[in-house]
Amino acid sequence: MNYTLGHSVLSSAKTYFDYRLIADLAAYQNKTVALESYTDSRFGNMYAYGTPYAQFVYHSGVSGVQIASGLYNPSFLAKNSGLLVDYNNARFLSTGIITGSKTSTMSVREINTYLTTYSDSRILNESAFNSHPTYLPNRTGYIAPYQQVVSAAFFRLNETKNEPLSLGGTDWTAYQVRILCAMNDNFKLTAVADMIRDMKNRTFPVLQGQYAWPFNEHGDIKSGWDYNSYLNAPPVTAFIDRASFGYIQNDVFAGKNPQLEVGIGTLDIRIARNPHLPY
Repeated sequence: MNYTLGHSVLSSAKTYFDYRLIADLAAYQNKTVALESYTDSRFGNMYAYGTPYAQFVYHSGVSGVQIASGLYNPSFLAKNSGLLVDYNNARFLSTGIITGSKTSTMSVREINTYLTTYSDSRILNESAFNSHPTYLPNRTGYIAPYQQVVSAAFFRLNETKNEPLSLGGTDWTAYQVRILCAMNDNFKLTAVADMIRDMKNRTFPVLQGQYAWPFNEHGDIKSGWDYNSYLNAPPVTAFIDRASFGYIQNDVFAGKNPQLEVGIGTLDIRIARNPHLPY
């Protein structure tokens, strides 16, 4: 099945949100940590070296950010074809075993982000989230991969439609992206609420083709993916027509996740296009 515009809009909205978290809120911390070895059944031919965090920062165009690019053992081993960085699971993957002590320095995210197809109630009522505040000092061990770790934002498409724009077949193709925000504290929730509200009337690049999703199958950045160039010369531009945020009282799901502060953001996104032409 082909990749469609809806896939591109959702992944591009999440990527733009990730960028604004780092650029506007500085929602990251620079850490030097010891890496812990473990195995991952999904990649039986590789060795995993984890950190006590959930996701690495992957946007390199923000001052102060330290992008994970390798590890020390004790000399520096740079990322290459045999050593990969899994930004989505805050770890390194190697085709060969690396013995001895291993450390690395990188920027870790204070707010993790995930794509989902689940409803808000299902996420909040059926999920017991792993909570790992990044501000805690002297963190050790590792977080197992593929977990949803709060503080976090969950992205899904809520609706889409076409509206006439001009003669000749051009329409506004509209999408509503819903962002469920589950935070460890109200400070983060308030900051994210303000950021989402102020995204109204902004534009962002919609990435298509092989670069619609930044990561390869190992969670590493795809070769040639450069978000700074996309911001300066977007291949397709999306306009955020409306942006809003509402707070939710943590009463219904307090038994499952009593520590959470929760709210929902919505982005109404428009793209001018002829819907009868190929994607």
